[in-house]
Amino acid sequence: MFKFIYKNSGGGSVELGQEAPFFVTSKEGLSGVDNDISTTTQFNIDGAYLINQRLATRNIVIKGEMLATSQTNLEELRLQLSSVFAPLEAGNLRYEVDGRTYAIDVNVDKMPEFDTPQKNLTLEYVISLTALNPYFWDISEYEKLIPLSRIENKMTWPLAITSQYKFANIVSGEINKVTNNGDVPTGAIYTLKIGGSVSNIKILNVVNQEYFAIDGTFSSGDIIYLNTVKGSLKLTKTDINGNVTNIIATRGAGSKFFELIKGDNYIQVLAQTGQTAIVTDMQFTPHCIVTGN
Repeated sequence: MFKFIYKNSGGGSVELGQEAPFFVTSKEGLSGVDNDISTTTQFNIDGAYLINQRLATRNIVIKGEMLATSQTNLEELRLQLSSVFAPLEAGNLRYEVDGRTYAIDVNVDKMPEFDTPQKNLTLEYVISLTALNPYFWDISEYEKLIPLSRIENKMTWPLAITSQYKFANIVSGEINKVTNNGDVPTGAIYTLKIGGSVSNIKILNVVNQEYFAIDGTFSSGDIIYLNTVKGSLKLTKTDINGNVTNIIATRGAGSKFFELIKGDNYIQVLAQTGQTAIVTDMQFTPHCIVTGN
């Protein structure tokens, strides 16, 4: 089973799939896209030299048949598709298949096309879309927090509380395995909650030794937000009073807004002082060239 859910920038939406009223009979453009390769040649030298390569835009075509209950309903369905898939209004297309959900931003190439009704209460349609960014986001695990630190329970029974007794410890600085199952590297969002005095933080990918360093001293109650997603790069601090400050100036020497490589990454959060006062979560969305069937 599969279905498409399209929502335009004006809030209009429609669902297309394997049930009435908008039945899908075929879908194109969900697999790989063309790799545009630019080359140059040299006199009397065989072959060519690579200048650049990039993925082309993605063209998506959805064909189907509207199944109505009356002639009036058929006209209403035609107007609904035409309104939701109006040109000059961008939108987001979600594709749900095999228990996973993919999403992509698209533009409408032209108004939906309709064939002459083959039967009294059916009408075939064709929808043509273009995705300028050809990658699908695998949002099946979107907004799922991945803890990069943990709380270690210290309570034991029988319980005997003394002046040095600790109910729990924050365990930070461990190397955490994070797997990017997408087709390309992707950025991530890190949220660091500070529970004490902390200085000179570093988020490190042990695999390739890329890191992002945040210099300075931070206090209990501070929340540091780091976004390494292309087009959304950001580093801010929210203090205990809710004041948000751009702290990009604290970016340490040699720092990169590094991306998670394909496959396994090993992420470690370090600090010069106060490491056990940091609780870190991260989240990311894999980017895919090919979706499910």
